[in-house]
Amino acid sequence: MALTTAKRKLIRSLGQKKYRQQKGLFVAEGVKIVQDLLKSDFQVEEIFIGEDLLDRFSTPPEVKVTILDDEEFSRISFLKNPQPVLAIVHQKHWKIDINAAARNDLILVLDKIQDPGNLGTILRIADWFGIKAIVASQDTVDVYNPKVVQASMGAVFRVPVVYGDLQQLLGKLDGVEIYGTFMDGENIYTSDIKPKGMIVMGNEANGIEPHIERLITKRLTIPSFNTNYHIDSLNVAVATAIVVSEFSRRING
Repeated sequence: MALTTAKRKLIRSLGQKKYRQQKGLFVAEGVKIVQDLLKSDFQVEEIFIGEDLLDRFSTPPEVKVTILDDEEFSRISFLKNPQPVLAIVHQKHWKIDINAAARNDLILVLDKIQDPGNLGTILRIADWFGIKAIVASQDTVDVYNPKVVQASMGAVFRVPVVYGDLQQLLGKLDGVEIYGTFMDGENIYTSDIKPKGMIVMGNEANGIEPHIERLITKRLTIPSFNTNYHIDSLNVAVATAIVVSEFSRRING
C-alpha cells in the first residue's frame, strides 16, 4: 500500500520540534522500540508495518495498522537503515511532584543537554538503574526527537521526563540535597552521598550553568585513575552512568 502525500508529510514533519508540539505526536520506529511502545500506556495513533513482521506484533484492536512495502518505508523513515515498522504516537505530559520525588528517590536533572544521542542514552541509564524521573531545562533537546527516541531503545516509554525552569524548580526545594558534577568537586567514591535528592548533569561543552551551580549543595567529581590523561572531561552520558552507578551501589550495597 502507498501512503497519501498528506500522511507522508505528517510523518516527516514530526522530525521537527515545532510540528511535534503543534500536533502532540511523535514517531517511534524499529522492532524493539515499537514492541516496547505496545507494552506501555502511551496512546498509539497508527502503526505502519511490513507484511513480514505482522506476526511479531500484537496490536490493540483500536489501533489502525497499515501495511507498507520497503520503498515506502525508505521515504518516511528517520533511520539510515530503516526497519519496516513505524508508529505515530501521542505525546505524554508527565505530572510529577518534584519536591516529594526528591525527598523519596534520586532524580536526575539535565541542564541544557543538546545532543539527542546523549539524552537517549541517559534515558537508558535511568531506566537501567531505576531512576524515577528526569527533570530537564527548557533548552534541553526534546525527548520526543526521533533520534532521542531511537537512542533510548524504549526507555522513553518508561522514564518520566518533565521540562521546566531549573532555577525556579531547584530554588524551591527545602532540605533536599542537590548534587552537581564538577572538576573541582569531592571524589564521588569517598564522598558522603545520600540515597535521595537531585543529581544535576550539565551541558556537553559548558557544564552546569552558573545560575544553577549556585544552587548545588554538594559538588562531586569523578576522579581519573590515569595520571597521564590528556582529556579534561567525560562525555555527559558516560559521566551520568558512572555517577548513577555509584549512587545505586551505595543504596543497594
